[in-house]
Amino acid sequence: MEIYSGTNEHTLQCLVVDDEPIARQGIMDLIQRTDFLHITASCASAMEAIRFVETNKIDVIFLDINMPSMNGLEMLDKMKSPPIVIITTAYSEYAIEGYRLQVADYLLKPIEYNRFRQAALKALQIYRQRNIVEQQDNVEDRYIYVRQEGGFLRILQQDILYIRSMENYVNIKLTDRQFIVHTTMQSIEKVLDTNRFFRIHRSFLVNVRRIESISGGRVIIDGHSLPLSRRRKEELLKSIVYKNIAD
Repeated sequence: MEIYSGTNEHTLQCLVVDDEPIARQGIMDLIQRTDFLHITASCASAMEAIRFVETNKIDVIFLDINMPSMNGLEMLDKMKSPPIVIITTAYSEYAIEGYRLQVADYLLKPIEYNRFRQAALKALQIYRQRNIVEQQDNVEDRYIYVRQEGGFLRILQQDILYIRSMENYVNIKLTDRQFIVHTTMQSIEKVLDTNRFFRIHRSFLVNVRRIESISGGRVIIDGHSLPLSRRRKEELLKSIVYKNIAD
């Protein structure tokens, strides 16, 4: 195994797995020509690669199939959640089995750079799509705890329509219920997702994903008409509406 120093958060971390030194070097040369890829390590066997992936962050594996002891397809079968995989082999007969294992692409040796870059771009697209889904999942699962009746109540942030300030209390409005909580707007604002909630008025904090319409000085959420201050209106339009407008 060879491990290479240096990393970049804007590049995909790559592992090259091939029992042939010349073939490994050939794939690494192609990776070095690709601006959004970075070589993290190379391995000469499948078992070596499995151990490395278990303890290191790898985004893409460039994987040979015909290797001693354990071939590339057997390696994929053993991995519970493998990174994105691009097969690199001299044999076309494994293509169907490779796609059954949901590999991103299947490259036949010798590999020309244009074909390699096409596969790498496909891996980049898959990586970005996975990140979007993960971020959405993380946002959907966020919650807050509020004091209620001598205990604590968990509220999913996605369920909140808006929050209204009432001096030393806030009214947290959900679709089918509401809660009066002894806290300030400033305190509750600190624990909310800033990408989801926006202060439209000194007394109102809204879930921007639940906004139905904006007209004049009013914001409509689930049939509720809420005041929109002049000072906050332009910022709301710039940060939320204009970025998602359909021309």
